[in-house]
Amino acid sequence: HQLAWYLRKNGYQTQVINYVQQAPEKLIKEALAKYITPQTKVVGLGIMSNGTELGVILKKIESILYWVKRTYPHVKIIAGGPLTN
Repeated sequence: HQLAWYLRKNGYQTQVINYVQQAPEKLIKEALAKYITPQTKVVGLGIMSNGTELGVILKKIESILYWVKRTYPHVKIIAGGPLTN
């Protein structure tokens, strides 16, 4: 949300999708497909977890990131949050 705020303040259109770790992968991909256009420059993911099923969450995020890069090779990916250390 902090990055989205900064981008909006500087004239960029942004969309935040929350709870990526809890939503089904298919739903996340559908949401991303709705908002990514040829003009999209960056896709950012905030990755959070309460510590349970961390391996499953990271596998899902990895799958989503590979899908984004294959489907939208023109976008850059930014990830943040406590699981990105």
